[in-house]
Amino acid sequence: MSTQSDNETPSVGRRTVLAGSAALVAAATVAAAPSAAQAHRPSPEHVNTWLARAYIREVFNGHRADLAPRYLAPEVIWHGGTLGTVVGLSNVTGLLQGIIGGLPDLVVTEQDIIADGDTVVMRLTVEGTQLGPLLGIPATGRRVRWDAVDVFRFSNRKIVEEWAADDTTAVLYQLGQYTPLWLA
Repeated sequence: MSTQSDNETPSVGRRTVLAGSAALVAAATVAAAPSAAQAHRPSPEHVNTWLARAYIREVFNGHRADLAPRYLAPEVIWHGGTLGTVVGLSNVTGLLQGIIGGLPDLVVTEQDIIADGDTVVMRLTVEGTQLGPLLGIPATGRRVRWDAVDVFRFSNRKIVEEWAADDTTAVLYQLGQYTPLWLA
């Protein structure tokens, strides 16, 4: 009869240790692996990029300011630089109606898009024919084209803030309202 002292390690076969290690590795791998739902869940950047593109496509290119509530939060804030700041869904929707009404054939084309967390930045070209009032200017029938950079901040899949950097000098020049010194 064999006895084991307190200082001795119990004898364990090599196969038992390997099987135990394999079980631990398998358990750790399963615990660390994302679930099927997590593995296929799009990142916030992916979702926000999709929403920003859909907003441009449906509201601007679709000429449907009435669809803005699908994309804008009730508390949305629109920052337009020298054009001012507009607060609230109904006010921003009114602004969009004015832009689309002034340029009923409006086309916004994406040039670049960058997303990080809750923020999406789009570099765009905007063009259309001014057939209605725009920026307080009566219809001229002139075609306009300008560059814009828009920064959208999202929360709960809605735009809560937008910074619109549009080349208003180009718009005013093309509408015959202002000639910059460098073009005179």
